[in-house]
Amino acid sequence: SHVFNRPGTYDITISVRSHNDGQIRTRTVENMIVVRPRPDAAFSWKLPEAVIGESVSVQLLNQTERSSSSTWLLGEEQLNSSTSKLKIPGEYPVHLIASNAYGCQDHSIETLRLGDRLGAGAPSSFSPNGDGRYDSFLPKAAAESSGNWSFSVFDSDEVEVFRTDNAQRPWNGELIDGASSEGKRFQWVLIMNDRDGNPMLYSDEVRVE
Repeated sequence: SHVFNRPGTYDITISVRSHNDGQIRTRTVENMIVVRPRPDAAFSWKLPEAVIGESVSVQLLNQTERSSSSTWLLGEEQLNSSTSKLKIPGEYPVHLIASNAYGCQDHSIETLRLGDRLGAGAPSSFSPNGDGRYDSFLPKAAAESSGNWSFSVFDSDEVEVFRTDNAQRPWNGELIDGASSEGKRFQWVLIMNDRDGNPMLYSDEVRVE
């Protein structure tokens, strides 16, 4: 027996010594073993920059080289497309079964994480009135992160009113058009990498008091 570690076409040669005359006779069969390459299933996902409500549309990206077909599973449920609407918060096991032109398959699984204000360590409201208490807003997960992240705030019309990737520049409640934000609710989105290095999203509402 022999384990073929690389794809390719292999000739097989056998040599036999005769018990009668002691001679060694050899025979080669060309192209006897054909090992097809197996795909290396790999994928990621794209998260939206704006989120309204308690669900988010996630686009799954098949990054398998020379893949001819693929099947997506969310948990044990097969998806009809590479785009799925998921509820916040939640942790979702995503499976990719990738096939190549030879019919060989490979399987990969990653966990897609979506969090709310509790997971991000963010308050439900803040009061930018200059009293020195809760004058600005930035989720704790962003402020304590050592990696890259992006934080955005949107009004009820899904218009971005603030964006930062600097923990020293949190949102102070100011709007681009100079209007007052007092008494209004805003949706915020924090995109960063999780502990496995995969993109994850936190999103929730915040009220300006």
